[in-house]
Parts: sequence; structure tokens; C-alpha cells
Amino acid sequence: MSYLAHATTPSPLFSAQALSSTEESTRPRCCRTPLLRTDPRCFFKLENFNSGGSHKARAARWMVEQAIASGSLTPHSGQTIIEKTGGNLGVGLAIEARRLGFDLELAVGMSFSPLKRRVLQLYGAHLIGIEMLQEGAQPAEVIHWHLEQAEQLGKRYYFIDQFNNPANVEAHYRETGPEIIAQLTANSELGGRPVVLVGGVGSGASLSGIGRALKETFKQVEVIGVQPAGCDILQEIFIDHNLQGIAVGVKPASFDESLVDRFLHCTEADAYSAQRTWTRRHGIFPGNSSGANIWAVEQLASDPAYHDAVIVSLIYDNGEAYVDPH
Repeated sequence: MSYLAHATTPSPLFSAQALSSTEESTRPRCCRTPLLRTDPRCFFKLENFNSGGSHKARAARWMVEQAIASGSLTPHSGQTIIEKTGGNLGVGLAIEARRLGFDLELAVGMSFSPLKRRVLQLYGAHLIGIEMLQEGAQPAEVIHWHLEQAEQLGKRYYFIDQFNNPANVEAHYRETGPEIIAQLTANSELGGRPVVLVGGVGSGASLSGIGRALKETFKQVEVIGVQPAGCDILQEIFIDHNLQGIAVGVKPASFDESLVDRFLHCTEADAYSAQRTWTRRHGIFPGNSSGANIWAVEQLASDPAYHDAVIVSLIYDNGEAYVDPH
């Protein structure tokens, strides 16, 4: 296996004057993650190398900084960022909140692992609505209640609303996508080949943003979504599953389905098997949804129809937080 060169940083979303010199200097280590070449045609963007350990660090930074640029958030003003998230975005938001002087409150669904919850708290997030969630409320209902009760609670909330926030997609269109393009085009041997992007859909932001960037750059691009077996995001059909972070029970506005050419459906057993094999082969323990990406790439790499294609996917995060302690 080999790592491709880091990409240059694309233009920022907003003027550097939006942040003070101290705030700018404390920006987390994010972006320029390696692109791991696992065989002559297969590549994985190692987003677990970001601060906070996932691709969501990019989205968190872009959404918070865009809110600052628009005047919706003011650093060190006593405002509270609020969001519903199952973990990785929450970690990214916690990093940004700590850096920029905001409080952070998160509504985390009960299906997410206790370890994920504890990690969020260690990063500084306050978990809200636990009793409501235990009684059957959904995270969106917890958010709605807190926003309605903001005055009584003495809060000045800013709702990130990742599923409807354009900056969520822009992070990957303007940053992750261009990095992948730069890393691929640095290898002249790959020139002219069809490019296939493989990824899951949670908020849909990474697949939409990267897919758009690739389709605007290369002549032949196919975007293939990965879903848990039994789910169909286009028909809004969802079942309970353990591939946390994808097929999250809603078809988000941040997902541009017109960019996706087709879907593959992965069982939990196939995702776990691919995850274990990858861990032992590469010394990198990916998360469950990344295991689904690995499985999908392996299916395509063995398909004669893709014999000349360059296949690219993402390792979103690390797998330790998904391990059942029992």
C-alpha cells in the first residue's frame, strides 16, 4: 500500500478577518488527509486522520465559521450551539465550540453507543433531553423543545441543522473533493481512466460535495451510494441497523440524489468482515460504515465492468467507539 501526496488547501469559505488572529491560529488540524492506495486502482481517503478523528471535523468547522461570517454566531458571546448528532459531528462541533468560546448542547439518539456519548462529554459537549429520549422522543423533538424554551432556559441558541445547512456540503465540495482530485491527478498513470466514487449517505454531504467536485473535473465519473441492506433512501425506507452514520432515518436536504448513479446494499456481516480484514491488513481500524465502503469497493474491484476504473472511497472514522464492550 502507498500514500499519495497531500493536497494543497483550497480557498477558504470566508474572509480570514471573520476570526481573530488567536482564533485562526487555534484552528484544529483538519484537511490534507492522506489518500491510501490499497491496490493499483483502489484508493481510500483517510478522514480518520482529521482532528476529532473523522470527516465531520471539516463540516463542523465550515458550518460554524460560515455562521460567524454571516453574523449568526459571535465568538465568546455566550451563545450556545445546538444540534442533533450521533457522535462524529458532535466531536467536531465540540472542538469548534471550545476554540471559539461557545457552549454546545447535543441531542443524541439512544441507538448510539454509550462510548460515543462519553467521548462527546469528554470533548466538552453537554448532552440534553436524555429523559425525553428514554421516554421515546426523537432527537429532533428534543431540539424543537429546547429552541421553543430558549428564553425560559436563558439560552441564546444557534441550531446548526446539518441536514439543511449548505456549508455542510460546501466543506466537501470546496475542500475534500479538491484534495482528492489533486492527489489523483498527481499520478499521471491514472490519467484518462473512469473514476468511481463510493460512499454512504448519512447527511449526504460528503457524497454530494465530493461527487459534484469530481463530476465537474473528470470526464467519466460514476457515484455509487452504499446503503445497509433493507434500506432505500430514495423511497425513504429505513430499518434498524448497526452501520451507524448512514441511513439515519431521513432523506436529508443536503443529499443531492441527482449526483448518485446507483446504490449497493451491504449487510452488517459483510461490513464487519471487510472491517476486520482491513484492520489486520493495513493496521487501521475503521468504523462500521467505513467497513461498508470497503466491502463495496471490493465488489466493484472484482467486477469486470470496472476493470479500468479508478475507485475512490472514504474511511470516515475509527472503529474503537463502535466496539461492544460485552
